[in-house]
Amino acid sequence: MHIRAMIEDVIPSVARRVQDILEELHGIVLPDLKKALGLPNEFVHSSLENLPAMLANAFGPGYVWDMMQKVLHRQPIRLDRLHESTARKCNDSAKQQAWHHVRRELLFYWAFLEFAGRYGYQILKEGKGYERVDWQRMLAAYETGSWDSEPEWSVPELGFVSGLLTRQFQNSYYAKTGKDFVKGRMLKFGSKLTPQMVWENGLIEFQKLIEQRDLGIGKNFAPALARALLLFPKYQQEGLLDKHRNEFVSTFWSGYLMYKKADQDPQQNGNENENVKEDKMS
Repeated sequence: MHIRAMIEDVIPSVARRVQDILEELHGIVLPDLKKALGLPNEFVHSSLENLPAMLANAFGPGYVWDMMQKVLHRQPIRLDRLHESTARKCNDSAKQQAWHHVRRELLFYWAFLEFAGRYGYQILKEGKGYERVDWQRMLAAYETGSWDSEPEWSVPELGFVSGLLTRQFQNSYYAKTGKDFVKGRMLKFGSKLTPQMVWENGLIEFQKLIEQRDLGIGKNFAPALARALLLFPKYQQEGLLDKHRNEFVSTFWSGYLMYKKADQDPQQNGNENENVKEDKMS
């Protein structure tokens, strides 16, 4: 059975610009995202093949035609449902160590955020479009450990850096102890990881364990950790950690999976092992 629907009063120029954005995603955005997330370039995500598939995956099959109406009639789209579903799916899969599923969810997440950002900027004419984390810029800054020119991180940016910090610490901790810190300490109470758990069960413990276990870890680690630990209580007091918890969790797992050790960085201590447990991460 085939179901057809008619969307009236579509402006051809809007439909053309939407199609252009989709082509930009496939030609420019997706290759970089796949590389950063450790997915092969030939990997195909069926929900990124066309606009109806994207909207169905982001908002649910029951909302496809309503969202098609909004997009093709130049109306704003809300991303709350996308943030919530991505955080939930990533937490569930991470608890099961199903990292390929986490990578798959995050590929769609970042691609759809890029679509929404370009849609907002090019079609709705809303300044810079929907705000999203510049993950490439933040990866470069994290690798060098230089944050002097960086403004204060938003909650999603804090989540991304927290993921980078956690993966870098996890690599060193596992190389020294043979234990999985994330599974044993941060996910031990179930799959519902929260910003507060990342902060209290993770980042607060890092420096103490580095000293106790004599862990080797790169010098880029400390500046980012110090900056993050200053922001957690601030955002907690302002209620922003809870308000943006889904964005935080989604960007946390993104940073965790995008982390790569700097190649032959003279500041890196040789005990840090970038390939720790890579067989479980694929």
